[in-house]
Amino acid sequence: MIQERLEEEGEPLFKGGSAFSNIYTGGADEPHYCASRMGVSQFLDPRSLWKLPVWLLFNAYSLLRCLILLAIEFPLAVFDFFRGAVSGFSLWSELKFVPVRVAICILYRELIAIGAGMDATRGLPIIQANFLGYDEQAHRRGPDSKFARWTLRGIDNAIARIAREADRSPNRDYRLWLYSDHGQEHTTPYPHIAGKTIQESVAEVFEEVFDRERVHISEHRGIQTHRGSFLGSRWVDRLLRNGLNGEEPEENRMTVRAMGPVGHVYLNREFDESDLENFAIRLVQEVSVPTVYFKTGDGKVRAVTSESSYLLPDQIERFLGPDACFVDS
Repeated sequence: MIQERLEEEGEPLFKGGSAFSNIYTGGADEPHYCASRMGVSQFLDPRSLWKLPVWLLFNAYSLLRCLILLAIEFPLAVFDFFRGAVSGFSLWSELKFVPVRVAICILYRELIAIGAGMDATRGLPIIQANFLGYDEQAHRRGPDSKFARWTLRGIDNAIARIAREADRSPNRDYRLWLYSDHGQEHTTPYPHIAGKTIQESVAEVFEEVFDRERVHISEHRGIQTHRGSFLGSRWVDRLLRNGLNGEEPEENRMTVRAMGPVGHVYLNREFDESDLENFAIRLVQEVSVPTVYFKTGDGKVRAVTSESSYLLPDQIERFLGPDACFVDS
């Protein structure tokens, strides 16, 4: 597992502290709503049920606030569902996004604000919180959409509440850092240009090697439904998944999976390096994939673009450009 391997290489960044709503925990002693330590189910552990009444008692005001916000957000989500359906988006996809939007934009945010505020009062050495609401809405409706900007106001308010709790903490003098792990920009979905999904286009490149029935395409689990599963409950995951059974690829079967800007092709069969490079060139030229990476026989990586082919890390500076940061790393 990636996280376990990284923890063996050095001291974790969040050691002794807490982390909220990430893929990995960063080595935090108290991770919450992280994909590697799946969310709400850990709170409902029978061994921890005695904490629930105490938690509800001390956070009654915050919970009331959360319920009011949920009551406001749900009609907005339903309105957005009808607007998306009328605009031609997938009806089932839009319907699934209603509970995901309410959970990510309101429930997640408020639970994170409550938990981070409590950890600040306790004086944990480091508290890291990841708010997904804007990114969630920007993926769905665009970074400049009114719905995306609406969530920023709620995130600002949540950060302000955490900052106040940190200022009042009797146990530690905190420094508050605000950061964004990436930006957003307007894009045109691949199916709108090609008339088919990127997974289908990739599968066509390999049809001469794999029969169509031997190609497994996982194409219905997008970034929104993936984040919704951070809640950790199996019923949530079953609600959000559509067509991804999680089984290992069969022998002599190709699997195509993509989420966000990254896709993976699992060939599950040995190919010569020259064959892999030919596949990569076709993916770049015929499918318009910007860059294709594959592992070479000597354990290095070859990157193929429309301009050239690069052996990494030997040609990393040529690949990234002379002004790229952290080339030596």
